Amino acid sequence: MKNFMVIACVAALPYSAFAHHGANSQFDTSVEISYTGYVTDLGFVNPHSYVSFEMTDENGDYILDEQGNRFEMHCEMLSGTALRRAGWTEEMFKPGTPIKVGGNPSRREEDVCVLETMVLNDGPEMSRFEQIAETRPEADLNREPRTPWGAPNIEGDWADEARTARPAQDEGGPAPELPLTPTGRAAANDILAKIESGELDENRLNCQPRDFFNDWTFNWMPNRIVQQQDKIFITYGFMDRERTIHLDMDTHPENLAPSLSGHSIGWWEDDVLVVDTIGFTPGYRYRVGTISNINSTEMHVIERFIVDNEQGTLTREYLATDPLYWDDSFHRAGQQILTVSNLPWEPYNCNDLTVE
Repeated sequence: MKNFMVIACVAALPYSAFAHHGANSQFDTSVEISYTGYVTDLGFVNPHSYVSFEMTDENGDYILDEQGNRFEMHCEMLSGTALRRAGWTEEMFKPGTPIKVGGNPSRREEDVCVLETMVLNDGPEMSRFEQIAETRPEADLNREPRTPWGAPNIEGDWADEARTARPAQDEGGPAPELPLTPTGRAAANDILAKIESGELDENRLNCQPRDFFNDWTFNWMPNRIVQQQDKIFITYGFMDRERTIHLDMDTHPENLAPSLSGHSIGWWEDDVLVVDTIGFTPGYRYRVGTISNINSTEMHVIERFIVDNEQGTLTREYLATDPLYWDDSFHRAGQQILTVSNLPWEPYNCNDLTVE
């Protein structure tokens, strides 16, 4: 058992209410810490980056573990892709860089924390969600408005605006109760019981997609659209969910085998791409002791994609129903407006360094 917690400075820091993966379950958000040290390593990866540093005390001396080795702390940050879109670079974290970290400790591992604020090289304090404007890449808005065959051009890399300075994806509290059918409630309770007993891991912890709708914008990941005359291929930036929209089919195949992203057929109504999707495998989303979303194999989704090449935006509107799991009073509907991404799509390459 290492004894650094007695030596490290635990300060009263301004608490940040920003929420993130595992905040309540993995980290003790009721305890605020302040650590100092020198950077040793950086894992600039998805779903979360980690900065590692050898800790120092208030006198600037290295803190040692029971074996006499320098104690190394590992602190979670946002995903590597989200940070790069906000202008963060690996060069900021060169080994030997002085660092001061404020945040919350892990509930299970005393050498792990979540970073909420940071100071590098005695510079200004930065939030976990800081946008570094002077190095933030700019999007290329020079786009052809139409394809060679005359359809609106939706091809390219699209992403939610990188608003890392704003807690746009609050997962800090329990989700509202879903209006489910008895069958849907039984399925949700069964999944929740298996997660809380350890029989089932949350899908995101297994580097799996979790939500057909919110994964499209989650963590500001760039998504890629490849457009052909008879098919459109979509790859989400978050967890690499892949979809094929069949423009050469009027109906879905019979005896459709369920799949993660379902089966999509599409058509153009004037300059709007309409997409009809069925054939999903059952899915769920877990949040803070709650199943916040769940769907059965009977979920049916209608989407509308509208491109504005002058503004560099792609709007996705959706309406979803699920007669097996969702009460008649409930449906999922929303609108998501993406912009031409300031970084190209790249494979998610999920490398979960989280200590569980």
